[in-house]
Amino acid sequence: MSEFKQELNLLIEELSNIEKSLDDAIKSDDFIKYNSIMDSRMKTFKKLENFFDDEKVKNILKDIIKKDEERKKIVEEKISNLKKDQMNLQKGKNAIKKGYYNVQEGLRRKKIDKSG
Repeated sequence: MSEFKQELNLLIEELSNIEKSLDDAIKSDDFIKYNSIMDSRMKTFKKLENFFDDEKVKNILKDIIKKDEERKKIVEEKISNLKKDQMNLQKGKNAIKKGYYNVQEGLRRKKIDKSG
């Protein structure tokens, strides 16, 4: 096997591993890891620049674009859910504050009534 083909196969394998890692990072909601994997994928793309004319590489890149569109939808959905959760937490926090305030007021009034 020529050195050219061997290098191409190694890069394709590396890219395949990176794609699996991206999917795993999304499943585990580890977006810090996801970002670092995206950086490493970009470095691999730069190494692949010499092979962009190869039909195999073109097909792989098309598949990656399709996967990225799916990942984008998943990430947007997770962000939307995080926003909803954050809003619910704020509502809960405000409800607790108001409820605690009412309990304190009620206790204060009881003390006044007992001593009066």
